[in-house]
Amino acid sequence: MKSLITNIKGAALAGVLLSFLLVNNTSAQQASFLFSPASVEVLEGASFETQVLIETGDVPFTVFDLHLAFDSEYLQVMEIEILDGNSFNYQVPAEFSNANGRIDAAAFKLNPEIVSGTVSIANLTFVALAPTELTEVKHLENTFPRSIIAYGGESVTGNLGGLEVTVLGNALSDEIENAESVSFKVWPNPAKDIAQISFELKETEQVRLEIYSLDGKLIQSIFNGNAMGKIPYQRKIDLSNLAAGNYNCRLLTENGNSMNTTLTVVR
Repeated sequence: MKSLITNIKGAALAGVLLSFLLVNNTSAQQASFLFSPASVEVLEGASFETQVLIETGDVPFTVFDLHLAFDSEYLQVMEIEILDGNSFNYQVPAEFSNANGRIDAAAFKLNPEIVSGTVSIANLTFVALAPTELTEVKHLENTFPRSIIAYGGESVTGNLGGLEVTVLGNALSDEIENAESVSFKVWPNPAKDIAQISFELKETEQVRLEIYSLDGKLIQSIFNGNAMGKIPYQRKIDLSNLAAGNYNCRLLTENGNSMNTTLTVVR
């Protein structure tokens, strides 16, 4: 089961400790971080996945310390899944902050040591917020803590490959339409105390309609059940207990179609 972890303090602290131990041991330059895919073209309002990989360069490693930065004006993290959990003796839980544009994770002592090949360490799911010709997810390398791969207390870090994202179109608005599956509308937007959400499916299927904070916390479950095709559904949302700011409205169908839009609450 994928989990959403939203407290950034723990991983950041662990990263500081790891980087402090390793910052002066940079003689070897052999293992690299990669994204797969390394470039993505996505419609505004749509979600996408990418994997973080380590290309070992035929050397073993016993530690990875991952610290990524992204522009939260254009991207938000929806989920992080750490892979190959049984290979690590200890993991620092993956954490992210959409408010700060940060992702942090770490793991210690692979068992057995991985000597060569490409190792998948994490799946990241983002949602695109606004059109841009280019926005990047980058490793922190000149700050403290920073991304690093190490073996026996010595850095074996080579390239720190980033992720390039192009966000197209104008799909993230008050109304989103996906010709294959669903239309999805939020109004008024911005809203103060009450907002309306409506959706209509092309075919009957199970649907979840939820509101998340920007750091990935579930705020409200609006609808969870079977929805008939070609029938409009409308739900009223009570916003009176929400602080001013932006929230992510997400509609997910059983066939894997995901629609997202930003709801702005004003006070």
